[in-house]
Amino acid sequence: MFVLTVDKNRNSLNPTHPARARRFLKEGRAVVLRRYPFTI
Repeated sequence: MFVLTVDKNRNSLNPTHPARARRFLKEGRAVVLRRYPFTI
């Protein structure tokens, strides 16, 4: 399972591991864009 990621211009980036996504969210480096499919 991976977390989809997009940049500020909503261009697709490579999916990331959920642990890395949690870290980004905790540090404020990312926000949740969509819950299903989970996208930051």
